[in-house]
This record gives sequence, structure tokens and C-alpha cells, in this order.
Amino acid sequence: MIADLDTTDERLLSVLEEYLECRSAGSVTHHDFIAECQERYSDGRFEDRLPGLLTSLDALHGFAPESESASLAPVWDGLASRTIGDFEVIREIGRGGMGIVYEAKQISLERIVALKILPRSITLDQKQVARFIFEAQAAGGLHHPNIVPIYGAGIEDGIHCYSMPLIRGRSLDEFIYTDRPEVEDAIRWALQVANAIDHAHRYGVIHRDIKPSNLIVDQDGKIWVTDFGLARCRQGNGSDVNGITGSNAVVGTLRYMSPEQSLGKASFVDHRADVYSLGVTLYEMLCGERFDGSDPASVRRRNPKVSRDLETVLIKSLAKEPAERYSAAGDLAEDLRRVSEGLPIFARRPSLSDRVTKWTVRHRRVVASTAVAVLVALVLSLMAMLKFVQQRSALRSALAQSDSSLVMAARNYEKAQANFQQTREVLDHFGLMAAERLRGVAGAESVREDLVGDLLQYYERFAGEVEAAPELRNELARTHLRAAKIIEEIGATRRALATYQRAATILLELPPLPASEH
Repeated sequence: MIADLDTTDERLLSVLEEYLECRSAGSVTHHDFIAECQERYSDGRFEDRLPGLLTSLDALHGFAPESESASLAPVWDGLASRTIGDFEVIREIGRGGMGIVYEAKQISLERIVALKILPRSITLDQKQVARFIFEAQAAGGLHHPNIVPIYGAGIEDGIHCYSMPLIRGRSLDEFIYTDRPEVEDAIRWALQVANAIDHAHRYGVIHRDIKPSNLIVDQDGKIWVTDFGLARCRQGNGSDVNGITGSNAVVGTLRYMSPEQSLGKASFVDHRADVYSLGVTLYEMLCGERFDGSDPASVRRRNPKVSRDLETVLIKSLAKEPAERYSAAGDLAEDLRRVSEGLPIFARRPSLSDRVTKWTVRHRRVVASTAVAVLVALVLSLMAMLKFVQQRSALRSALAQSDSSLVMAARNYEKAQANFQQTREVLDHFGLMAAERLRGVAGAESVREDLVGDLLQYYERFAGEVEAAPELRNELARTHLRAAKIIEEIGATRRALATYQRAATILLELPPLPASEH
């Protein structure tokens, strides 16, 4: 569905551009154009939107109301072979935004010229007449090898017209979309146009309608800038020479207008609008298709022959903000010359921070809402982090205390183990020694038996306590051996044998000692 809407809007834009050209040339009326579109687009896709848009365009461009012009509809088909003043009309060769161009012969000088005539229907609109005269004056004051000069202008037999050299060739829009020019040709033509409009800018003339249909390539491959009908002249102090166009009028061709030009604010438009329009034209020459407002950085994907430097030049020319474009058409021409000669260019591609800044400015609301969300998330993260740090500090403290307690416990265990070993050795030594010395002493046999019995109870109780401790299995075997020896002392041979066997079983279950410990 989105793709369908985009296609419809693209066609509507083309229809509006067609209307502007036909209406300016006086070749169609408001109602006739609507009727023609209804037949052409029978599905009614523009039926609701078109009348209101055409009325708005009429108001913006100052076209005369149809009630004033209907009675004088243009009848120019019969001009061929007619004589208008000093000119003999031969044939029609084109229709522009401000009139109809004929091939004619200037009788007094016997030369072939191009004669541009203002249709009678347009002469009812004084603004259009003023624009036509102004176009001749603006172009007539310029002398550049790539600007079509003006021979003369005036009113012949009541018809407004001016003459100029007949350029035998084709306008760019006649072939660049079907036969894309070579990159070298596109650079050369854009360079020539940039030099031409830079010359015009130096004389205070802003073209305001640079586009392929206003650029003619002659038979020698040279390009010419024509049609200054929407030009704006400025004096040295920056003020307009005359105010033909209203301050809020939208002038130019929509597809090639700079963003500030499309706002209809004359005070915002300066020579950099022509730089933008030339950038659009260069894009179309390089891609062989109409500019759809897409990122100019995509040009290399559409035409792999375009160099990175040329793409950079294009990006700078098509910058949305005037301050980010070339400050003069001459600077654009210089970079195009450098590209053609393989020299480093002056333009630089926008950095990542530049692109982020531009995106932020264009999407203030999104950035603001995102910033609030990020700020809330940041605060919550900081709170969670603070809590984590506190918990980690407490855990470290507890672990430190635990480590200290473990170290202390280990030390106490080692100390207790040493004391236990020492006590047991003393008990073994002195207990058995005392029992041995009491052997055969008259009257001491009962004491000896009590002592041996106490030792046996101690060893048996110890054996019962360490029975389930794997790390004390060796100690358990030794205890059973001592107990067996004492049992043997008191004469309980069978019991002693069983205790010896228990000690032997435990010793056999113990893992073998490393070779170094044997």
C-alpha cells in the first residue's frame, strides 16, 4: 500500500509540473487541463485533489483568472509563414515556461534566429508581461559563452517578443532519461553550467529555474543555459531590482526547487538555490532517471562509474541547508574541474557527528522523547548500580570476615590437631610404659589391669568417633593396633586377634603412598 501511495504522489507531481509549463505557455486553460486529466486517468485517482491544487498553483504563480483569458485563447498554430515585424516565422520549435519559441528569419540581417513570443492570453496578466520583458533584460545583460545571448526585444505588431541565436541541438530532458550520458560528459556539461550561472550571480542574476529542459546541448557538444523567465536580479546592496514575483510566490519547477525555494519565501532564496538545482540536474544525468529526493549518496549504487569524489561534490551541492552547500557556483565549478582532472577536491563528506547532528535537528520531537526515556532509564540504572555496589561491598565485607574466620579456624584446627597428637603420644607412651612396669610387681596387678582397661576404653571410644572420617582412616588403624596390643596384655587372645584383623583391613583399604613417602 505504501508503494502505491508513493507512485501516486510521484505521478501527481509530474502532472502539476506539466500544468505549470502548459499554463505558463498559455497552451491550456485550467478547466481544459482538468478535463484532459479526467480522461487520461479514468480511475479517478486525482479527482478529489487536483482542482484544489491547480487553483493554489494559479494563485501562487499569479496566473490570470480564466474568465479574463477565455475570450482570448491562444491561436498560434497559424503563425508559420507569417511575418511579425522584422521576422518571418518558419516553424515552432518549443514551448517554455514563459512563451513559445519559433525558428524565424530576421529579414533585415538575413539570419536565422530563435524568436520567443508571449502568447496573447498571457498578455492579460501584467505580471507575466513584466516577467517576459525582465527575462529579455536579465539575459541581455549577460555575456558568457554558455548563456544564450539576446539579440533584441520589443513589441512587433502588438506581440511581445525577443530574438536570440538559434541553437541547433537538444535539451537535456530529451535524452538523459533514455540515453544516459557518459560520466565525463555529465561532468563537463555541469562544469559549463556552473561557470555560466556563476557569471550570472556575479551580475546579481539568480536563474531560479535551472533544469534539464532549460539546458540545450548543441551539435558540437556545448551546453547552453536559457530561459531566464523566473530570474531574480539583485543590486549590490542585496535588494531586488524589481519585485515582479510576490514575496510569498513559489517560483520554479517543483522537482528542481531547493528546500528554501519551495517555501515561497523570497528572502530565503539566494544564488545557492541555483547550486541545488544544478545538483539535481547533475544527479539525473549521472543516474539517467528523475531525482526523487533520495539520499544523493546512493548515486554510486545507481551508477558504479561515478567516483567517490564526484559523489562528494553531489552530496555538497544537494545539501538541505544552504549554508552546507557550495557558497558559490564557481566553487562547484572548481571541484568539478578537479574531478575531471583527477585532482583532490575541496569538498569534504559530512562526518558521522555531522550526520547525527542533522538528524537530531530534523527529528527534534523524536529526540526529545527518546532523551526523556533514556534519562529515566539512566536514573533507574544508576539506582540499580548503587544498590549493587552497596550489596557487593557488604558481600566483600562478609567474605573478608568469613576468610578471617576460616583462617582462624584452620589455625585452631592445626593447633588442636597438634595438641591431640601430642596428648595421644604422651598417653600411649606413659600409659603403656606404666602398664609394662607394673607387670610382675607384687600387689600391683589389679592397678595394672585397671590402667590397661582405661586405655582400652579410650582407644575404643576414639575408634568409634573417627570411624566415618575418611581423612582419619590411617589414625583409626593405628588406634585398633594399640587397642589389640592392650587386649592381648589382659589375656583376651580372641578379641585381640579380631582387633588386629580390623586394623589390617583398614590398612589394606588405604591408597598406596607415593614412591617418595615409602
